[in-house]
Amino acid sequence: MKNNKLIFYPLLSLGIIILQAYSPVINLGFATISIDITLVYLSIMAILFDRFSIIFLGFFIGLAQDLISQVSLFGLFSFIKSLSSYLMGSIRLHESVWDKKIKYLVILVTYFIHFFLYFYVMINNNVSIYMILKYSTLQTLFTFGIFWILNAFIFRRKLI
Repeated sequence: MKNNKLIFYPLLSLGIIILQAYSPVINLGFATISIDITLVYLSIMAILFDRFSIIFLGFFIGLAQDLISQVSLFGLFSFIKSLSSYLMGSIRLHESVWDKKIKYLVILVTYFIHFFLYFYVMINNNVSIYMILKYSTLQTLFTFGIFWILNAFIFRRKLI
């Protein structure tokens, strides 16, 4: 069983990275909105596995995403994916103490921090903080919706 996990999860991570590279984007003036499949994947993994492993997974997924899409800001995705993995790792640590609403709130706030840092670095010089907040909120709600749909229909609400 352990050998199957050693093969399955790296292949799944590679598939998620490839899927993220070819996911569609929506251009909204200065910013682009897209499905952040890797962040949703990290959310699911953070709920299933321990924090330490997920931070490394987040770093390497972010590094791959940096190499694929953000060569000009190399390290941005590595940092924010690692930070997001750390924050979402709190869900598993406090699994017996927090109820569903708190767990969903942690995921929502983590998504917002992730996208706020991303948009702040990417489009800070061109637009106001209001626009950064607007894009971050839109991207957060969009990505959270994907997570909620996966949790409801694929995992049958067993994640949270």
